Amino acid sequence: MKKIALLSLLLMTSFVQAKEVTCSDKIDSISLQSSGSVWIWPDRHETIELKPTHPKFYEFLGIMFYAMKSGKTVVYKSDNGERYSNKCHDTETSLYPLYEILRVN
Repeated sequence: MKKIALLSLLLMTSFVQAKEVTCSDKIDSISLQSSGSVWIWPDRHETIELKPTHPKFYEFLGIMFYAMKSGKTVVYKSDNGERYSNKCHDTETSLYPLYEILRVN
């Protein structure tokens, strides 16, 4: 009975994938939108959206601007828009919310 419960638990967890991914990229450009959101275009990955309601809005905006001007790489967490993939890009959606900036290299 324990083996059946364990097997079903393993099968269930294999189908559940986190959409939050950790990406690393240089910042190509930053654009302020009329809604107050900031769109950040990395070199290789999809566009990131920093919403004005984010608790670290100004801090993250400053970090991204610094990274863009200095040519440094930013390691950040974002939503990739996919259920079953941990890649930093998607073919269906092209605007992802920025969750966290981990570091600047």
